[in-house]
Amino acid sequence: MTDIDMRLISCGFRPLTKRSVPSHAHGTIEWHYVIAGRCGFYIAKRRLSIATGDLFAVEPGSVHGVRMRRSEDWLLQYTAQAELIDEADHRLWKAWQKTAGTSEVISVGSGRHELFARLTHEMQTRDSWRMLAASHRFTALLCDCIAKKAPVEDSHPHVQACLRIMHQSLYELLSVDALAEHVNLNKSYVIRLFKQHVGQAPLQYFTDMKMAMAARMLRDENLSVQDVSERIGYAAAAHFSRQFKRWSGMSPAHYVKAHKDI
Repeated sequence: MTDIDMRLISCGFRPLTKRSVPSHAHGTIEWHYVIAGRCGFYIAKRRLSIATGDLFAVEPGSVHGVRMRRSEDWLLQYTAQAELIDEADHRLWKAWQKTAGTSEVISVGSGRHELFARLTHEMQTRDSWRMLAASHRFTALLCDCIAKKAPVEDSHPHVQACLRIMHQSLYELLSVDALAEHVNLNKSYVIRLFKQHVGQAPLQYFTDMKMAMAARMLRDENLSVQDVSERIGYAAAAHFSRQFKRWSGMSPAHYVKAHKDI
């Protein structure tokens, strides 16, 4: 059982707003961790029953998609792409499938937001050692699930509280001062604690979450830059555009053009 590892390729916050996602497939395993929301998630013709705190995976080559049938349908989630390299990896994957059973879903609890936030940051660094650490962290979560043992809670309650406030405030502006006030902590302590557990400053991570939401709106909802800016809480489109370019490397207009045929 040595050298078992689920090798992560990417991990990130992937909000779904009001637009369904057409059926598609990947060449890698796509993992989904549900933060909040509701929608119809389909793998082939099977509809998965998913809830906050659920972790599930889509097998390589499996056609899947999301259907937003009600006006109130939405989904906040993290997704991760992982590849199977050797026989040990395949054993881990088969063990997960057997444990998940016909439901294809395992509840790992709503307190995993911090873990996936950290995985996202570590994968974005492109540093080989930090990416390897991310793969090990994710593998440990899977192994706990397969062993039918409650995953070890290594999260900090104040960091979890900050993350909950962030995902509830995606359509607003949120300062570090306000965040610290919400959790009744000193501002400098909040910054230090968040960096320690997630790897980024809280305002940077919150802005990245908002930009991921904005990118989804620009790609899928045919909204203008001004409309997206206002919807996620920016009074000035110019301010939003600067933040978006920092996040994506291109202006909102260029981003839309680059993704319109994808």
